[in-house]
Amino acid sequence: MKNRVYQIFLILGFLFLPLRIFAVELYVWRSASNQAGVVIPVVDGQTPRQAAELYKTRFSDSRELQALLQRSVGPAFEGGTFERLNDADFNERVLLIANMPGDAEAGSPRVAPFVEPLAAKHVHSYILPVAADLGIERSTGELIRLLDRRFPSFIAIGGDDTDRTLFDQSNHMSINTNFRRDKFEAALLMQKIKTIQKQSESINRIFAVCRGAQLVASLMGHSFGVDIATDLPTSKVVHGIPAGNGPAYTGGGPEPTHAIQLTGQAGGILSTLLEGERNFTGNTYHHQHILPSPQAWMPLRTTAISPDDGVVEAAEYADSVLLLQFHPELMRIRSSGEVRLTGERIMSGSAGFLTPRHTFNCENQLRSGT
Repeated sequence: MKNRVYQIFLILGFLFLPLRIFAVELYVWRSASNQAGVVIPVVDGQTPRQAAELYKTRFSDSRELQALLQRSVGPAFEGGTFERLNDADFNERVLLIANMPGDAEAGSPRVAPFVEPLAAKHVHSYILPVAADLGIERSTGELIRLLDRRFPSFIAIGGDDTDRTLFDQSNHMSINTNFRRDKFEAALLMQKIKTIQKQSESINRIFAVCRGAQLVASLMGHSFGVDIATDLPTSKVVHGIPAGNGPAYTGGGPEPTHAIQLTGQAGGILSTLLEGERNFTGNTYHHQHILPSPQAWMPLRTTAISPDDGVVEAAEYADSVLLLQFHPELMRIRSSGEVRLTGERIMSGSAGFLTPRHTFNCENQLRSGT
């Protein structure tokens, strides 16, 4: 698996080799001053408005991305303001990686559950649109390295199944995959994973939920289950509607839940966020699942499972990567009672996990490219 993943991203690296003709800078668009900023890459010779309009045009013209527009309206970038990303909040900002066009809309119902609890802790959220290199593909590699340097922490949110052909696998039982979207997101996350692996200080972080957790674990070389109901036919736990039968939750009625149990010793990331709680009830939307492997090129430790069937619900790397199969951001807005409080506790605590206070000079960090 390790060799396979490296081969895949070696190939992608050649595809993404930048021509140094273009220098990339990051701008932020906001529809209102109190909204999360949308990150817009701008190359020499463009204005931020021109870059945003080019992105919109390329998205609507892309045959690979058309399927996404059938299920989500993309950002219009109408009105609002553009400003250059500065370093004032370097230690207090996170980048949410969108995987649907509408994620970049102000108040997106998929993004707001992450943004709101972080904002309550004075953490500033920025949103990276789907396939953010559209229109500047010759500078994709440069853009990915710049995003890695300018945002210490990434959030990979939930969504569609990931395209398994990125890992030399078939898309058997995977639905709503999109290679163009997933290729860029995978390359960006791989860059951050490698940065985390070589960091001497605990600076960079990844917080990944459901789809995001599955993608990050796969990039780290771990195995993958294509459908829980198929893999574990005797399990009485409903983790999500089997592939092809639609979403597990449509917004009507109670949120689907099951028991979750922490494993191992206290002191891990999730254990710290839960403040000693070892057993709780979590929601369930995923029909696919991660399978931590001892042969992976970058290790993961399982830190929570579904006790009734052993499905991994949380996994971690050191103090820098937290992967959750359940959705705490939705538990805090769709659930009630103890389930809601658990979601609140995790999301509120994630602000500290994502923004550890740094003592280094951030401008020197950016200039050195380390």
